[in-house]
Amino acid sequence: MENKKRTEGDHFKFGAIALANLLPVVGYFVFSWGYTAVFLLYWVDIVALWLVYCGCALFAQRRSHYEEREQQILIQPLGDQFWSDTPRTIGPLPPIYPRNLRVIIPTGVFIVLASFVLGAALLERTPGEGMPGHTVGNPEAFLANFSVLTSPSLFGTALLFIAIHIATTYRIYIRPQKYKEMSAYSILELPARFILIYLGGLMMLIPVFFVGLLIAEFISSDSLAGVLPYALFVTLKLALERGRFHAERSAPADGFPSWFVPDDPRSEQTQSD
Repeated sequence: MENKKRTEGDHFKFGAIALANLLPVVGYFVFSWGYTAVFLLYWVDIVALWLVYCGCALFAQRRSHYEEREQQILIQPLGDQFWSDTPRTIGPLPPIYPRNLRVIIPTGVFIVLASFVLGAALLERTPGEGMPGHTVGNPEAFLANFSVLTSPSLFGTALLFIAIHIATTYRIYIRPQKYKEMSAYSILELPARFILIYLGGLMMLIPVFFVGLLIAEFISSDSLAGVLPYALFVTLKLALERGRFHAERSAPADGFPSWFVPDDPRSEQTQSD
């Protein structure tokens, strides 16, 4: 009975995640949201995912032991002796460990800047000076696009993405106090793996997309050509979200969800501070 309730609860929780990921595409076809709005919503989703987990990593009580890891996903921590080991308390929040900033800041800054540069390059491409055939992003134009989020429906969807990430970290790490048995590195490795696999998956979709366009042109189907990129993207996104969902809850040792599991996270539980 308990397992049945847990399964039903998992279906409901993943249903909320799936709904949030479908909303931008539904908005595009039903509410005439533009491509720019859809792009920015998924951009906010990824950046919010990373920033929320960075916030959760501040509470981690175990040391990261970066040098002892076989696979090093995050950028090497900086200033080991600079950060204080003394926890700080802010209101009702769990104790914050300043030393975790040595892990959070390097990769955090890199991913946020990379997301900004990549977003600008994909959404606001301009000819690259001195590089024939290349394009670069226009940062000012990219920032100007965020004005579309002033629409209540778009702003609400962006908030939904953020709320789901906050609720997820609270249920999995904060409420059961799992952060006490994890390091900042272990907490951040899962979303970092997710982002890397996400980008790799998008690159793999490119040839599939062009094959689909050729098929659509062969059968003279404009509707297929219009729906195909969104169908492929949503399929990929939901598959990755499903894998991350299971990885966070059961830490499987094999199968697709195991791709998102931090590198040997339990080993840190046996290491003293």
